[in-house]
Amino acid sequence: MKGFDFKRALDILQDAGALPKADGSAERAKPQRIGGRLLRLYPIIADKLGADDGA
Repeated sequence: MKGFDFKRALDILQDAGALPKADGSAERAKPQRIGGRLLRLYPIIADKLGADDGA
């Protein structure tokens, strides 16, 4: 997509703790089979997302 730097977005999510560190092969996406198709998905930790409201 124009205007978005995907690698930078992944780096920011990883720095925030919302994306686990890459495995030994430096791949952050994990292959998952869904509906018979093998997809590369990024395991986002939802609890690490959201506003930092101090609560």
